[in-house]
Amino acid sequence: MLATKFSTLKLNKSLSNYLFAFPLRQQFKISFSSQTQTIQQQHEKQEKQLKPFSSIPSPPSFWLIGQLPTVLKFPNQQQKQQEFIFEKYGEIVRLQLFGQDYVYLFDPSDIADIFRTNSKYPRRTIIEPWTMYRKERNLPLGIVSSHGEDWRRHRQVLNKMLLPPVIETYVPRVSQVAQEFVQTIKNSINKDYKLEQTKDIIFNYSTEAVLRVLIGRKLNLLNTNKKRSDDMDILIKSVVKMFETTEKMIFSLQLWRYFNTPLKKQNFAATDNIFKVASKLMQESGIGTGIKSSEIDPNDFINDGIENFLEHIIHSEDKLSNEEIKAACVDMIGAGVDTTTNALMSTLYHIAQESEIQEKLYNELMELVKQGKSDAELESHPFLKNIVTESLRLNPIVALNSRFFDFDIAIKGYHIPANTYLVLANWVPGRSEKYFKDALKFNPDRHVNKQHHPFAALTFGSGARSCVGKRLALMEIQTALMYLVLNFKIENKGNFPNIISKMLLSPIIDDSTKLYFYPRQNQFN
Repeated sequence: MLATKFSTLKLNKSLSNYLFAFPLRQQFKISFSSQTQTIQQQHEKQEKQLKPFSSIPSPPSFWLIGQLPTVLKFPNQQQKQQEFIFEKYGEIVRLQLFGQDYVYLFDPSDIADIFRTNSKYPRRTIIEPWTMYRKERNLPLGIVSSHGEDWRRHRQVLNKMLLPPVIETYVPRVSQVAQEFVQTIKNSINKDYKLEQTKDIIFNYSTEAVLRVLIGRKLNLLNTNKKRSDDMDILIKSVVKMFETTEKMIFSLQLWRYFNTPLKKQNFAATDNIFKVASKLMQESGIGTGIKSSEIDPNDFINDGIENFLEHIIHSEDKLSNEEIKAACVDMIGAGVDTTTNALMSTLYHIAQESEIQEKLYNELMELVKQGKSDAELESHPFLKNIVTESLRLNPIVALNSRFFDFDIAIKGYHIPANTYLVLANWVPGRSEKYFKDALKFNPDRHVNKQHHPFAALTFGSGARSCVGKRLALMEIQTALMYLVLNFKIENKGNFPNIISKMLLSPIIDDSTKLYFYPRQNQFN
């Protein structure tokens, strides 16, 4: 436990001088059952030095709904809600919503110690509408919603499949999608080189890329010469609807917990569609059976000698059931598509506004092309990766991470009871002058020497419960960015888009923020 690291601290020092979190009842490397009365008395003495939980700065509270008015002050804008709470109440803030205690943390040192607290089964706050859906439908919880041994079993399987050497084998597949992405943009820009359906096209890229990796099949979402199936339209619309309704369910009067509200019906219907389409895609592609549907064009099945991601899972030593594999497929689609879409959009807007950075990237990539480097080598080019990292610092995919423990902890000298939800901020520290010089300036070179606090910007989380699809998402983002910069000079003639939250932070594109794609003379394919 993290407590062991701090066990040499003298108890007569004020604990509020230390920026750490540690278990109060696990101060020594012995089991709880073997603790003596003396050690318990030491714990009691230590706890008496801590300030009570109720003394943590907190917004005004109201009967039954707690601090819900503070949360609803900025609907669909988690980042502004986070800024407001931090500016008004400081680096540690207590909230209560519908009887559940939350503590917001904005100091990267506190966030680091939370992530570094050892636990065999790290726990984060579950997305309750998703968990409720799977329980009511009698489906596996999957890696997103499970805890304990069930989570560990899923994570062990997926971890092996998402190691860098495994992800690298899929670069050629994703590169093919990126080339189709480039062609789609060429076919879609108007005479002024403006791209009207920016988000839709990027969303199609993200969906096509993740499904080619998962099931080894072309869905033709970027192929204007081939009509895509109605199933894919249903899937894309349902993923968007699922995220929209989930956020509304979480940040609202939660009547859906007790009644089948219209919002719950919309959310469950969208998730039903995702499961149905995912199941159909797996069946048609022969996942688990090896029998591919004769109704699908044989040319749409990829025969590159690389085992599809879901087949990797099936053949893993740590077996998952067919229903669990289907749940994993849904998790990868649901989380992966929106994650890649929003991160890629933000990155494109940043480089569109930073022509010198864009040209530097183009020149460095072209030099690698002339040297005959592979797509995998181009995709992992340090400057390209730093551009994506810097974009995710300024515009993280999620505004926060979360954890909770089944033991009491202390943070900034405050006693935090077990099972308090800890909200670990991404947006505020990632944009703070305290941790980043010229914090609002887009500067990829700041990540070369990494002199900033390593826990100030963690869009994918950290530790054993970090985003399981991080490497796959980054590979898809970097591959797309590589091909786009090599084929276009990208400009934005307006401001950076406004950001709203639909579970994930998403740029909102209107006429004033459309991107322009000017084809380069030397085309790269």
